[in-house]
Amino acid sequence: GVRSHAADAVGDLGPPAVAALPALVKAFADPEFKVRASAVRAVGLMKAAAAAAKADVDKLAADPEPEVKAAAAKARRLLDDTDLTGTRRDGRP
Repeated sequence: GVRSHAADAVGDLGPPAVAALPALVKAFADPEFKVRASAVRAVGLMKAAAAAAKADVDKLAADPEPEVKAAAAKARRLLDDTDLTGTRRDGRP
């Protein structure tokens, strides 16, 4: 749907889209699982800029939908795997 595509588009912008973080976290409660999955993927793509949302991302790890759970796990890895500059801790881009 439109909401999931909007979240995907924000995620494509990465860390510069951090101003959208509150709206994305709000979308974590959307009744449509595709919206929740897209929103949490977008947050993960913001990397360290979205570190404030880690607890919210962790809550989605218990989502009943497998797609949302998987997206939350990947988002958490992205949030954990970058420093505040957005660089991976292992030095890879």
